[in-house]
Amino acid sequence: MVVPRSGLVAHRRISGREIVPYEAGGAIASLNSATFHLLDFKSARLPMLGWAESAAYFEVVDDPKRVTALDYLFSQIQSNALDRERSIELIKQVAGRS
Repeated sequence: MVVPRSGLVAHRRISGREIVPYEAGGAIASLNSATFHLLDFKSARLPMLGWAESAAYFEVVDDPKRVTALDYLFSQIQSNALDRERSIELIKQVAGRS
């Protein structure tokens, strides 16, 4: 799963793509069917926004509590993701199975 974090100001940089393995379990693994983005802006007058989408729906998330929840989820997902090198190894391994 690739979870991009986009925006005008990035709080954390993602170097490349990172895979969250199914073995991560729980709520983290279930996010393999959806993506979300967090957008933050330089101006304090513009709050952070979320964008969530799946195969069935999409929405702009502007409620501060829900945006905070998405930000927390992003941190949890990133902490369960394989590092870049292990992600590349897994991609090569799976690609070789065809």
